[in-house]
Amino acid sequence: MVSTRALAPLLLATASAAELASYDVPSVDYEHLATESHALLQAMQRDGIVALKNIPQYTALREQYLAKAASCAVQAKAQGAEFLLHRQLQDGTQRYTISTESGRRLDASGFETVETCPGYQEVYHQFSRTIEEAVSSVGRALDGTKALQIARRQLLTSNQMTARELVDDSVHLDHFHAYEASRELTTTDLSLAMHTDNGLLIAMTAPEYFDVAASGHVSSHETRSEDAGLIIKTAAGETVRPVLHADELVLMLGEGINQWIHTTPQLHPVTHGMQYPRGLSYVNDDHHSLRAWFGKMILLSDNHVMLNSGMTYGEYANKTTRYLMESHADEGFAAVACPPHHRLLASDNKCTLKKCSPKAGADASALTKSCQILCNHNDASDAKVCTANCDCETSSDPATKCWMLCVADVSKSECPGEQKCNDAGNHDKTAMTCVAGDSTPAPSTTSSSPSPSPSSTTKSPAPSTTTTTAPSPSPSSASPSPSPSSTGTSSGSKTESAGSSETEPVTGSSADAASSTEGAAGSPVTTAPAPSSAVKPVTAMTLVSISAMMLMATLA
Repeated sequence: MVSTRALAPLLLATASAAELASYDVPSVDYEHLATESHALLQAMQRDGIVALKNIPQYTALREQYLAKAASCAVQAKAQGAEFLLHRQLQDGTQRYTISTESGRRLDASGFETVETCPGYQEVYHQFSRTIEEAVSSVGRALDGTKALQIARRQLLTSNQMTARELVDDSVHLDHFHAYEASRELTTTDLSLAMHTDNGLLIAMTAPEYFDVAASGHVSSHETRSEDAGLIIKTAAGETVRPVLHADELVLMLGEGINQWIHTTPQLHPVTHGMQYPRGLSYVNDDHHSLRAWFGKMILLSDNHVMLNSGMTYGEYANKTTRYLMESHADEGFAAVACPPHHRLLASDNKCTLKKCSPKAGADASALTKSCQILCNHNDASDAKVCTANCDCETSSDPATKCWMLCVADVSKSECPGEQKCNDAGNHDKTAMTCVAGDSTPAPSTTSSSPSPSPSSTTKSPAPSTTTTTAPSPSPSSASPSPSPSSTGTSSGSKTESAGSSETEPVTGSSADAASSTEGAAGSPVTTAPAPSSAVKPVTAMTLVSISAMMLMATLA
């Protein structure tokens, strides 16, 4: 996400979102996209935001999905489910997030929700697939104008690509956000500061509001279309409050549309923020309001060479992760990753560690990694294997997510200063390492053996001279197994680092990176790829992790 400091005053210290002028989002009839394609393109050129109406089944599916997702978030919060991410926004609003990969990997997404939220995955797949089809149709319509040219970089040359290729071949990330209002909301503070998303575009719903009883029962709360909470800055420089309708899918462009590719004519990324509508916010002992929102972020394909950097998107994603997780180690990368007058911001990447061991009768052939890794790795397929074959309990040990793997922090007694993720090339060796304030203690002898992985023999690792914690290795005939107390990973961090548009926005002047807009994520870079030891292999789930944890990089 791109958060622009200079735009923080846009809300004016004396004005609330309700006092801003309303903005009618230009709409295009989905059933007539072919004939209204030029209006679609013009809206993207003008203010960068446009709505699609009359999408088959969309209105009913949106209502069904947001209700199901809101209930799922409430249940997951009550049960402490690992897949539910949490972040407190700058005005005290609490945001809970379900983050999943979609696009060509949609069928493999959402399995982590099955146990806590029966029926959620099926509704989610149906709703997400409907939006996928709509986004693909938008690509076809833009191609039909013959007026939009898209240039992509390819090694030392550039070539043309179609809009449909751009959206269909890219990584898609879905985010559901449930917002709980703070008990003490001010009238002027934004929940998410003004910013632009660091992605190509986001396809998002109008929000829905719910009443949550102390019992956990969730019921719909009728509101007006004007109560969306979204705030944007138009191309003319006016800060306005878009009116969002329940029967329309809203498309909003991100900074990547100008930074990662080149379009003719030039399209307009949207500067935006969000404020939980004060008139709809209530919190007491018996009830509280909840704002539900869904967005599908469109990024790039892993092998797409970014126009502004010459780096593939996969390489960029890895370097962004490293930059944010390793205390801004490569400031040169930040200089090329950000447009002028912006900066990358990181948010919390802490996670909840689980201690896991194989169930009785576990399928040894399915356990290609230890339960400790499978169950703490932010990957849908690993989570599925974990559920079927492993037993886990939550650890209270502080932990950090490294390359999608939640590992235990080095103890404060051993490392009172700064820690960072090591440069391990695989999950067996991924660990936190002490980089400042190392008290160089003697090797620890307090760790117990971890959950055994199916193998014929296992042994404890020899004492190490480095202060690190690492997860238990994958099963093998003779593999060291560190203690669960000093290792672990989490399939879902309980603390969300950043967000997306609402995927979420970041506050303009805050050093806290926001997750995303109600928008898209991802961000451009222009440094040469790091050495092979520093560039981890990128998978689609890596991008889910980046988005869910950082959601994604915030440019401020």
